[in-house]
Amino acid sequence: MLIQQVMPKGADCQVFLTRFSAHEKEMSTYEAWLSDEEKARMAQKVSRALQVQCLLSFALRRKFLSEALSCSPSSLQFGMTEKEKPFLLSQRVHFNVSHSDDYWAIAIDFFSPVGIDVEWTKRPVEALSLAERFFNPTENEMLKQAADPLPLFWKFWTAKEALLKASGEGIVGLPHAQLKLNTEGQCVSVNMPWELFSSAPIPYVQLSVAFRQSGLF
Repeated sequence: MLIQQVMPKGADCQVFLTRFSAHEKEMSTYEAWLSDEEKARMAQKVSRALQVQCLLSFALRRKFLSEALSCSPSSLQFGMTEKEKPFLLSQRVHFNVSHSDDYWAIAIDFFSPVGIDVEWTKRPVEALSLAERFFNPTENEMLKQAADPLPLFWKFWTAKEALLKASGEGIVGLPHAQLKLNTEGQCVSVNMPWELFSSAPIPYVQLSVAFRQSGLF
């Protein structure tokens, strides 16, 4: 059911990528893990497909966090920051989740906040138009010079979202996150104190993680 662990071996920040569809047979087990609040939020979704996706997202974060913490999935209790970033009550672990289409990912870090964004890149997108709105001039120029701007667009987009989720700013701060590429082609934050790791682990999936560790690569 797990596609893969994305971060380099030995990294303190753990990142797992999977698919909703790989877990649908476990839904009855997973639903029993959810809190009343999670079930209520699931019931508010307007279609059965969205309800299933919501159920699986709540359950998968319980699954991976409980495995990291060696505890029961149903025992975990969650809170929400003012900017609607979930966190664990009474547990010293940071996490962040993201999903796009059928793909779902979680980043877990025992030492500092973390942000993650995953995108299914096969969907149509007006890359240059969005970049003009949300990217800085240097990033826009790099896209315009690229033979195929889409891979770089998605790398920048996911890196920016990961940075803003790690910092708690949310997507409204997207233009604020400024990026450049290092010699290995990894995104580097110009103006925010986070490290970045980007990966395209399987076709049509781009994933980026923002974290505060060093010496991983």
